[in-house]
Amino acid sequence: MNRRLRLKWKRTWNDKPRDFTPLNETGVEIGRVYYRGTGAPGTHCWVWFGHGGVTHVQFGQGEGETKMDACEALERAYFARQARSATLDQ
Repeated sequence: MNRRLRLKWKRTWNDKPRDFTPLNETGVEIGRVYYRGTGAPGTHCWVWFGHGGVTHVQFGQGEGETKMDACEALERAYFARQARSATLDQ
């Protein structure tokens, strides 16, 4: 399966290689994905949370086994929120 992300992603901070931030269509940061682990086998995960950019209204959070799992989950939550917002605006 070819997994592809729809949003632009960047490192949240240059000195943290396992910490990423997605940007929405207008370049606003809308969440964060980062690695959390103790170093012991089976005690790590990729944490994600999404927020509404400028308003910082949270629209989802969770964990993924891999970075890609977490990024995809954040994007699904973001686009589901966008779809709900578009429906309410009509």
